[in-house]
Amino acid sequence: FNSVAAHYTPLTKEVIEFREGLLKIDVGVHIDGYIADTAITIARGREYQEIVRLNKKILNDAIDMVYPGKKLGEIGGFIENSVSKSGYKVIRNLSGHLMDKYDLHAGKTFPNIREIFSQSIRLGEVYAVEPFITFSHGSGDVYGGKITTIYSISKSKKLRDKKLDNFKKLILNRYGTLPFTPRWFDVPDAIEIINSLYKIGVVKGYAVLIESRGAPVSQFEHTVIVMEDGPLVTTA
Repeated sequence: FNSVAAHYTPLTKEVIEFREGLLKIDVGVHIDGYIADTAITIARGREYQEIVRLNKKILNDAIDMVYPGKKLGEIGGFIENSVSKSGYKVIRNLSGHLMDKYDLHAGKTFPNIREIFSQSIRLGEVYAVEPFITFSHGSGDVYGGKITTIYSISKSKKLRDKKLDNFKKLILNRYGTLPFTPRWFDVPDAIEIINSLYKIGVVKGYAVLIESRGAPVSQFEHTVIVMEDGPLVTTA
């Protein structure tokens, strides 16, 4: 789990022993489509304590900068500089994101690096702010692995195969367009059905994201509503 940055969850109710390293727990919930997204990293082992402490502090400091009119790339630059001057690396190709009703990734990104030509924060927007950082020997980026364990509906077309069409309707009724994993369905062949839906483009998959040099990755995340007088954290 050390080098896995995001998008992994067990496909079955297996018990996985965690002895040493960094374990990311990323949780999303919604009420009537209004989403809260949050994550923490649990460290086991002395060499992992500092990166977790730093990651949490940088997240909180970045959130304090969230005001209407602020450039997203400016906050990204603050995150990047804070990480690098502490002797670590930011994961450059992972970012936070704007959220909307039933839409986990609603278009705008909240970068963890400086971007000169970036958009401004607007009053009332909701962001998931989530710096990912790694050790100095890491590459500072991630790639999509061969395993996919998280999916979401991408097309809601009617299917000729009744079994597939019924399962598609089950997904829509339970989760709408929000992400899901096969483990949540009490259906013996759920994985096979979802793979079939994936092959015909009805669902899309989110590949497990892995640090390119296999270095450990830490992540902390909060959901923030942009208010006139500053950020309102809904997941603290």
